[in-house]
Amino acid sequence: MVLDSGPLKPAVQASMALPGLFTPVELNGRVLIDGGTVNPVPFDILADSCDIVIAIDINSGSSAEPGSVPGYFNTLFGSIQIMQQAIVQQELEARRPDIYIKPELSDFRTLHFYKVDKIYQEAQPAKEELKRELSEKLSAWKAPTKDQGQS
Repeated sequence: MVLDSGPLKPAVQASMALPGLFTPVELNGRVLIDGGTVNPVPFDILADSCDIVIAIDINSGSSAEPGSVPGYFNTLFGSIQIMQQAIVQQELEARRPDIYIKPELSDFRTLHFYKVDKIYQEAQPAKEELKRELSEKLSAWKAPTKDQGQS
């Protein structure tokens, strides 16, 4: 369900309603959970309404030590990440966005809001990649073609 109008508070609550961690939200007779459980990088809903679609996939792999047995929360989040990666891969195979960026953020987890400064720092290479790719797309998009001719 795309929430593009209406009250902000229940939309944000639903967007954060991670199964097993936060209570689902009832809105307009429907029970809602985090949309990332079915569409973690929802670029596909924009494909027909935008000139350029940019997808930023922040779902990273596990930073667990090889051979270690993860605890409850790491297992829960790791399972969700595996499912999300599979969903995104299928979406990419069906229809790629114009620009797809996947920052390397494996040291961060879903609830690491308090690490925002470190996350921004780690995302700098992805930011530069996005700027470069967007510049290339916009240049190609604005460039006149041979068919347009010159006056």
